[in-house]
Amino acid sequence: MEPAGIHPSRDDWWQFLRNAERGTAPELAAHLQECEFCRGLVEALREQVELLQAAGAPEDADLAAAERLYRQVHAGLVVPLAALELPGRPTPTLMAADRRPESDRPAVENLATVCSEDPPVVLMVMRDHRAGEDYLQLVSDNPALRAHVLVELPDIGRSYLTDETGRARLGDLPGGTDLSSLHWLIKLPQAEFDLAPLSADTPDRPIGETVLTTERGDRIRVSLAQARGGRELTVEILSLQGRPPEAGPVTVAVSLDDRVATRTTQPRRPVVLGLAEIPSSVHISLFC
Repeated sequence: MEPAGIHPSRDDWWQFLRNAERGTAPELAAHLQECEFCRGLVEALREQVELLQAAGAPEDADLAAAERLYRQVHAGLVVPLAALELPGRPTPTLMAADRRPESDRPAVENLATVCSEDPPVVLMVMRDHRAGEDYLQLVSDNPALRAHVLVELPDIGRSYLTDETGRARLGDLPGGTDLSSLHWLIKLPQAEFDLAPLSADTPDRPIGETVLTTERGDRIRVSLAQARGGRELTVEILSLQGRPPEAGPVTVAVSLDDRVATRTTQPRRPVVLGLAEIPSSVHISLFC
């Protein structure tokens, strides 16, 4: 990714494409002729424009609408990642304690990089020596491929949900884990739902219950009820479009303000999460 400020923004290029490149911004057209980085970005955005046109979306549809449509069209997409070998750089390190003197350590260090060429996305395993934690960082020009997606390590049975910025805390991996030998997968959600805050009512009955439905017809029931020591959020999968109930487990990922929780369940088997307080925002993703 190139530094901000050197190139036109995604929104600039989006408007350029939505205006059918009719010469409304000659300075952008000139920049595009000279800049390979922006040509790659524009090609990625062009696919989203074509999706909107095929779906009959209004001409003033914004970039957020295109990203939502991309995730709908590519619902359940699984992207395998392969190790990226950079010239002059050693093979990715083993997950182990860093015994170098503190003065010899960079503040933030890249432990491994894996990527996919189609669709273009890069995943970096980073170590923040100042915070004392390891994390994953997804990088893509398409936010639909980095935000609220599931990163899976099937070899060791681990999965991580990225936040809005494409980041997920890695936590502790088994000692000696060879990052270069692991299989890495990115999964886009099969369905997504956003829930407005549920208001408190009376303490002896559910604070709120609602059924959420996607445009494709996926349905979940969400309820928030009083519980000992706080509240409980319950998510029950009612139907997933084109997927029979016996098809296998589903990972339910719930983003609650600054907290992320994942549970694996079967359709019609509720997932229950304990809450200390009513969240201001709830984003629910289902992964198959």
